[in-house]
Amino acid sequence: MELHYDYIIVGAGCAGLGIAVRFSLDPFFKNKKILILEPEDKNKNNRTWSFWSREEKFYHGWAIKSWPKVIIKDDQQTIETEAHPHNYYTIRGIDYYSKCKEQIVTSKNITWKKELVSEVKNLAGFNHCICESGNEYLGQHIFDSRFPEKLKLDNSNFLWQHFKGWVIRSTSESFDEETALLMDFSIDQKNETRFFYVLPFSKKEALIEIAIFSEEVLSSKDFDKLIKAYIQENYPNLTFEIIEEEYNKIPMTDHVFSQPDSKYHYYIGGASGSVKSSSGYAFTRIQKQCEKIVHNCKEGKDIILESKDFAPGKYELLDATLLNVIVNERVSGKEIFMRLFAKNKASTIFDFLDEKSSIFQELKIMLSLPWIPFIKSFTEEIRKRLN
Repeated sequence: MELHYDYIIVGAGCAGLGIAVRFSLDPFFKNKKILILEPEDKNKNNRTWSFWSREEKFYHGWAIKSWPKVIIKDDQQTIETEAHPHNYYTIRGIDYYSKCKEQIVTSKNITWKKELVSEVKNLAGFNHCICESGNEYLGQHIFDSRFPEKLKLDNSNFLWQHFKGWVIRSTSESFDEETALLMDFSIDQKNETRFFYVLPFSKKEALIEIAIFSEEVLSSKDFDKLIKAYIQENYPNLTFEIIEEEYNKIPMTDHVFSQPDSKYHYYIGGASGSVKSSSGYAFTRIQKQCEKIVHNCKEGKDIILESKDFAPGKYELLDATLLNVIVNERVSGKEIFMRLFAKNKASTIFDFLDEKSSIFQELKIMLSLPWIPFIKSFTEEIRKRLN
C-alpha cells in the first residue's frame, strides 16, 4: 500500500501532536493531506509534563494544576518563593493526548493510522515511511520523533535524568495545594544529583516523584523503595492509595543533534535536542519548535531544525558549562540549585532557563555560583569549540 501526503508525522508524542494540533487549528492547512503514524492509542496516562510560563498559551488550560508559589529545600534550609510573574504548571500526558486528539478529529484532512514506522527512506525524491506492517506511506515532509538508535557523543557532556513518580490519594488533607515543592535535596545524594518534588493537585492528591542525574539508570523497583521511604519520612502515618505511576528517562547532553541526510525529513522533539541540557526541561522548548515548524511551513520557508535553535549563542555555552560542572563533580547539583534559589528570585531563574534573561539577571546568576569550578568548566567548553 502506498499513499501520498503533504506532511507525515511519525509519533504522536509531545512534539508530533504539538505540530498536528497546530495544523488543525490553522485554516491555511485545511487542503493539505496530513498523516499521523503512531503504534499506540495514546489513551493512557504514561507521563506528566511540568513547566513554568509567564505567557498564556492555548494548552495552559489543559493543565491539571498550576502553582503561584514554589519551595526548594535541603536538610539545612527551606526557600519558599513566589513564582510571579510566572506560574508553574503540570499537564498530564492523557489530558494532552486527549485535547490534541479532540481538535485533530475535527480536521477531515488529517488521518491517524496505527502503524509503527521502522524506516524512512528517500527514493526518487520522495520520503517513504516504511512500517512494520509492510505498508508504505509517501510524504513530501516527514516530521520524525523516533530517537536515533545510537548517539555519537564524542566529547559531549552526558547524564541521564531518570525518574519515577507515584500519584497518590490520601484519606486525609495532607498537601498545600497552592505550593509546589519543586526540589527537595534533603535525601542522600549518593554522590549524584537527587531530589524529590511534590506537586499537589488537591489537598488529598499529589504527584510525589524523585529525579536523579547520573550515568546509570536506577531500576523501577529501586525507585519504589526510595519513594516509599520518602513518604514515611515526610508524611508519617499517611494512609494512601497509588493511583498512577510514571517511570522514564531523558538525556541531558550538550551533544549537537544532527538531522537526517534526506531532504524534507526532520527529527523533532527529544530526537532533535529539545531537552535542556542543564535541567532536563523540554515541554516549552518543544512547543516553541512546533510553532516554528508550522509557521515556516505556512510561509514556505526552509525548515531547519538544529540543537542551537533551543539555546542560541551564550545560553548553549552556559548550559554546557553547568552540565560540565555536574558531570565532573566540581560542584554538586544540590549546591548549584540551592545557591541559585537562595540568591535569586524564582522569576530570574525561570527567565534564565528560558533564555529570556537580561544581562543584569545573568550577572546575578553567575555571581550566585562558585567561580573557580565554573571558570574551569567554562574554559574546557571554550576549548572544545575552538578545536
